[in-house]
Amino acid sequence: MRHGRGQKIVHEAVFVLSNISAVPAPRPADKSPISQSNAHRIHLGCGQRGAIEATYCAGAPSSSLSTSGNTCRYSPCSRRPEMEDGELCRSTRAEDSRRWSFFHRRVAEGVWSVLYNDMSPLVNLGGTSSEKHLMKSIFLVNPVSGRGHLDSYARLYARALLELGYRVVLVAAADGDTSAYLARNDAKLRAAFSFVSFQDARSVALPEPRAAEELTTQEEPVSERCTMNVMRRARLVWQEEGAFGVLKRCVSVPRRVLMRLMPLSIRPQIHRIERAIARRLLKTPLACWMHPDLGRLLFSPLLEHVEKAPFIPGVPAPDLIFFLYLDLMAQHEQHVAALDRPGAPPWIGILFHPRLAKDKTAKIEGYLESRTARGGVFLVPAAVPLYAQTTPQLHFALAPDVGDLELPDEPSALAREMRKRAGNRAIVLQIGSITGHKGIPTLLDVIAAADPTRFFFALVGEVFWEHFGGDKARIRSFYARPPENVLLSQGYIKNERDYNDVIAAADIVYAVYRGFDSSSNSLTKAAGLRRPILVSGNTLMGNRVRRANIGAVATEGDAADILKQLCRLAEQPKDSFGFAAYEDEHSLEALKGVLADALPSWLGHPSS
Repeated sequence: MRHGRGQKIVHEAVFVLSNISAVPAPRPADKSPISQSNAHRIHLGCGQRGAIEATYCAGAPSSSLSTSGNTCRYSPCSRRPEMEDGELCRSTRAEDSRRWSFFHRRVAEGVWSVLYNDMSPLVNLGGTSSEKHLMKSIFLVNPVSGRGHLDSYARLYARALLELGYRVVLVAAADGDTSAYLARNDAKLRAAFSFVSFQDARSVALPEPRAAEELTTQEEPVSERCTMNVMRRARLVWQEEGAFGVLKRCVSVPRRVLMRLMPLSIRPQIHRIERAIARRLLKTPLACWMHPDLGRLLFSPLLEHVEKAPFIPGVPAPDLIFFLYLDLMAQHEQHVAALDRPGAPPWIGILFHPRLAKDKTAKIEGYLESRTARGGVFLVPAAVPLYAQTTPQLHFALAPDVGDLELPDEPSALAREMRKRAGNRAIVLQIGSITGHKGIPTLLDVIAAADPTRFFFALVGEVFWEHFGGDKARIRSFYARPPENVLLSQGYIKNERDYNDVIAAADIVYAVYRGFDSSSNSLTKAAGLRRPILVSGNTLMGNRVRRANIGAVATEGDAADILKQLCRLAEQPKDSFGFAAYEDEHSLEALKGVLADALPSWLGHPSS
């Protein structure tokens, strides 16, 4: 057997432990003398080839550490050790050899504070079972950061998990104001929070893989694509990306060659033509048949970022991955396979629009069949029993639809403009992404029928023109020449506090969506900022509004009924609504209660 690499780590660990004169004890209140009873072990790593273990004795807060009282050993083993009480134990991902290099680098730094303080999220502190979750690390993965209001879930879930005592790492393209939000609300939480940008993760140079002679008989060295012949490359693309990948290469490879021959002056025009053709082709049934996950995000690049993050100093290894927007992710088997690659940690995620809640006979989302799936978070009550029955091995939780309710120190420019232009008129606000399901054509009918001396309308948000089909020309014309009693603001509001300030400046929040039976935290924001909201009847949102008395419901697509309800809301006193009760029901504290109950199941061993 070959244990050279493990022994090298052991020697360096012994050197570290042997040259430390004082160690902070895990429990400062414990002033018992150094003895076998307060000895603890750290499993620095384990894999198919063996385990590395360091033992130290902890007494008073500044107890000295003798070489004879501390050991570090390497023991061959065939499986990952179980977690035990009274131990400091952290097992590495068994099949991932790069984790060896990670621990090798940590130990070689020669500083105990790195092992105990910096690496504390990587170990499970011995003690009672209620204390053991405190050092678990949860990676929040946000694939759509930097899009204004969509970052709020990263901030809120990060704060909830941190206040529950977990270590949180946000992996996203942009921080989305999460660090500043945590600092504003509780600066102490920042110590257990890390942000890893996609760019930072890409820049990480992974350690060299094991040498060929160290590979087991089940493993084969991976050949670089550049050394493959055409047939081998085509076979690999077929396996990884299917027919769509092969077809794409048949276009992209000749294109690359031709583009190199084109003069630089005409390349921009060619790119514009290509994009126009691609947009049309992607809408064809053939494209959807060849690539079922067309338009969806792939798990593979996100998982690569997660895999590289622990190689950044101060970032722990994940105990659980939490995908914030599962609705956007690829579901085909070949893409879901990335979740189950060797050494992959368990994962959960938020599913805003669960398929079974719309159609009980539908097939569940493909990624929920992953071996590393542990369950998920739903905001739609009907989904929980349906998915629990279909996938009894997974645990699903119904979470409140929380909302960030912070306001800026000074009124935002948009809120000031809206209030100034409206004067004494009631402001009806449509805020958020302007998409097909928001019922914009009906809203234009309402605006045309409303008394312009009584109502002022504001449409604020990024417009997705491709969602409107035959209504696109009408909506474009409206945006080009809006009436006097309408304010239009296109684009994302980057700061969530400014977003909230715009809601607070309005009188009524408009959310009469079309064909939408999911949850929306616009209800939480409206209630929290004490603004009545108008929604479609016979929907989840409508039922919640009626039950909590936080607004009114109208018939979807009926401009006359919508205008009637707007008139009623404009006249109704604000203190007659049940805002406070709804805000409490969908508060951060309510979310923490749900997560506290569910996380032990998600972090535990998978059901057999």
